[in-house]
This record gives sequence, C-alpha cells and structure tokens, in this order.
Amino acid sequence: MRIIKLECPYCHSPLNVKPKKQKVICDYCGSVFYVDDDTIRISKNIHRTVRDEGEIHRANAERDIKMAKLRFKQEKHRNKIRLILLGVILYIAISLFFAMMELFEGGYEIVDDFFYKHKVENMAEEGMFSAGNSRDYINENYKGVVSQLKAAGFKNVKKVNLNDVFFLSDENSKVVSVSINGNSDFVRNDFWDGSEKVVVTYH
Repeated sequence: MRIIKLECPYCHSPLNVKPKKQKVICDYCGSVFYVDDDTIRISKNIHRTVRDEGEIHRANAERDIKMAKLRFKQEKHRNKIRLILLGVILYIAISLFFAMMELFEGGYEIVDDFFYKHKVENMAEEGMFSAGNSRDYINENYKGVVSQLKAAGFKNVKKVNLNDVFFLSDENSKVVSVSINGNSDFVRNDFWDGSEKVVVTYH
C-alpha cells in the first residue's frame, strides 16, 4: 500500500495519509483532517474548515492570539497570588519583629530591675539612697509621696504648700514637684545621701 506523507499545517509534523482513507489524525497535535480527492480539509474544535494556506495562517494567528491572552491572564493571576503571598509574609515578619521587641524589652526590664534592686541594697549600706524618678511623683497625693521618700531613707523631707487652690482637702492635694538638693529632674539610678534636703511642693 502506498503511503502519502503530508505536513500538518498546525504543528508541521508529518502526516501519514493512506489512500481511500477519508479521515486522518495528526499523531502530534491531534488535529483532525478529512481527505476528499486531492483536497485536504482541516476540521478543529472550533468547527471550522480551512481550505487554503491563507485560512490556515489566519487560524494560526487567531490561535496564537488566544494563547497569548490566556498566558497573559495566567501570568496576571500568578502575579496577584505572588503579591498576596508577599503581603502575608511581610505581615508575619512585622508581627514577629514587634513580638520579639516586646519580649526583648520585657526581658531587659526584668534584668534591669534585678540589678537595680541589688544596687539599692548595696548603696543603702553606704548611706546612699534612690528616690526613683521625679516624674513619677507628679499629681500623686503629697502625704503618700512624703511617706514613700522617708521609707526610701531620706530624713530631711520638707513640704511646701503653694496655697493656690482653696477648699482642697489633704486627700486631694497633689504634688507639683519633688526636688533633692535643688534637683527636680532625677532618675532612679541617681543616689543621694540620706541627709540631703528633699522638698515636696504641692497644692
């Protein structure tokens, strides 16, 4: 039996067309061909018959355009997924960063408190005392502040009433400032002799 070899117009692979056979299928791309005498008619899923080379080129062009649009759509979808994943990763990374910062700060405060208490005990043996942070006393009841300073080791605590608010009971009298030896901006790592003059100003 004589075999006629033709080329598939779509994938350019060889076609094996046997005489008297009306139907030929490309083994590479699956295109279906119908043979009618000397004319090859090409039938695809788009249900269209291509009769000449110009029609084949137009069909190929349409197919290429559709494939390009499909690839663009797929790439756009993949880019969207990448952006979403990137956003999730950034969110997790930022959350972990702040969590680690809080954990570090919490651990630092614990260690700092430990050494501070140890230092307070050692300095107290030498007659030196810490009054804490001056800003912590602002707007506190003056009686409580005076008691706290005396309990910290300060013996010379003076009270100064500004008398700028009338009909104010002692329970509602608030501290305006606390100074030690004239310094009203001290911190807890500052240590003072217990005999230093401490002035509690309130109204």
